[in-house]
Amino acid sequence: MVNYLCTMKLKNRILYYLIGFGIGLIVTILLFQGRGCEWTPGNRVKSSIQSSKMLISPREQCRMQCLSIADAQVFELVNNGSVDFGKSITKETSTIFSVEGMDKSITYLQYYMSYNGLALEFWYSKNDSLSIVHTVDTSCPCEDKADRELELFYMPGDLVLSTLKEQELWINKEMECQLQCFNMDKSIFEEVLTHGKVLLKESFPYRKPNPIYFIQYPKNGIDWVFWIEKGATKTRMVHMADMTGVTLSENEYLVNKLFTKIQEENICGCYQ
Repeated sequence: MVNYLCTMKLKNRILYYLIGFGIGLIVTILLFQGRGCEWTPGNRVKSSIQSSKMLISPREQCRMQCLSIADAQVFELVNNGSVDFGKSITKETSTIFSVEGMDKSITYLQYYMSYNGLALEFWYSKNDSLSIVHTVDTSCPCEDKADRELELFYMPGDLVLSTLKEQELWINKEMECQLQCFNMDKSIFEEVLTHGKVLLKESFPYRKPNPIYFIQYPKNGIDWVFWIEKGATKTRMVHMADMTGVTLSENEYLVNKLFTKIQEENICGCYQ
């Protein structure tokens, strides 16, 4: 009898444990549904770097060229690589950098990442939401190049185009009106996102929440520029304008000239 009661108690305990474990598993799945493993420390670091503004110094550009590291490989590493915390420095360091011509004290952590035979460090600043690209191999003769003067590090144009193509396309009513006015259809966007020229230095790839890209594409003898925004899940076609013969002076920005041209000319009457 005693053995029977003990066996029953043990069975009940196991049953209660399995029920509790099952409930906990279901709750965990519901809480993290669709998030994959983003909550792990390594993926949190990667996500932070991916969403930050990428910068690089002339010295690091020299080293990358010396080591035959293509810009696209850097972004491939950020997206697919793994963080080695053993080689990272997670104690904050502060250094004065010149960021796009302005001196600034930046506090950062140094994360070591590797992928497909390539290893790089990313000096990540949470406060400024920026990452500084650093090579691990310092054997190249680049010591004469500045290492504290930082400039934007751009994703290559072909990679930008492929990233935009991967997402669902969304077109606003003004763009639909323009397409009809200029005797085009939505197939033009496949051409633009395949053969267009991304005007990187005129675009705003680090704008939050939606980066803006200006893509140049000639069609029917007209030099068009398309204003495209990258949303979280959709690529938004926002504006298009004939930029034939348009030039920018030293202190002018394409975004201002493009928007002004669209609004003032309003050839098709698409903007009320």
